[in-house]
Amino acid sequence: MEPTAEEADRLKMYVQDEAGNIALPFMVIMNQLTFTPKNSGAKYNFIAEYTDAEGNLSVQNYEAETIPNSVLGISHSDEIVRPLSNLQFSVTKTKFSVLVKSDADLTVPELSEIKWHLNGQLIGTGRTIAVPGILLAKPGDYVIEAFAISSNGFGRNAKKENDDWHFKVSENDVVSFTQNTKPKVGKWVTLTADRFVFQNLLPIEKVNWHIEGGDKLADSKTIEFKPSTAGIKNISCKINSQKGIRQSIAIKQAAINDVMFTDSNGLKIEKASWGQKINIWIDQKELVGEKLEIVV
Repeated sequence: MEPTAEEADRLKMYVQDEAGNIALPFMVIMNQLTFTPKNSGAKYNFIAEYTDAEGNLSVQNYEAETIPNSVLGISHSDEIVRPLSNLQFSVTKTKFSVLVKSDADLTVPELSEIKWHLNGQLIGTGRTIAVPGILLAKPGDYVIEAFAISSNGFGRNAKKENDDWHFKVSENDVVSFTQNTKPKVGKWVTLTADRFVFQNLLPIEKVNWHIEGGDKLADSKTIEFKPSTAGIKNISCKINSQKGIRQSIAIKQAAINDVMFTDSNGLKIEKASWGQKINIWIDQKELVGEKLEIVV
């Protein structure tokens, strides 16, 4: 039951610190005690003593420990970004705010306690951080981390956790190219750069090809060439002056070694009679699937 004013006068409520001293300040109104802890990692004992009309004393207490807020999750960007990209990250989850949608979900002290590291260097505080492209000018590996207590996302003993994001800054380049057919001497082959670090090429990103023993061809995702000799040919493809990709392709020499007439049983014949079905048998190399012109 709710206490009467007389019963509330017989109720004593207070707070003790870990050493047993009265922790101030706190405020008691009727049967409610209000106390705002000032220190983190501190233990407090909340005590209520009530003496009834007959002088009997009953005591209830509640012990609790204060812990600071901490960052549990941040938003993500792409795993690979171009140099000088402007990025933005936000705290999405803290220990006391499961889902953080705005600055209003955190107290002013908590906002000031959130710090952001880029590769271990402090770049700002608050719920959100804008990373200017000038800080991402050099290709390499980067780590952005938000924390309130300690940082552990960068360095030799880095831990990949939800409060950090590991990403790479990279120039665009060719990852792979394909050929439309089996390369053969005297036949046109089409080569296509099909995969890039970033699929959408910028106007300044030119695709360069170099074919061993041939000329350098530029500014095209697709090229055609006609091999003149058989053997292994090295082909490289890259964007601008990047490393690119190098592949070795085997150029085959097609050939007809022998031609003969055979009967329906596959036996070679030198002559045939009227109405007899005959076959043309060709001993070939690298000609399966090709169209041949045969003149009898």
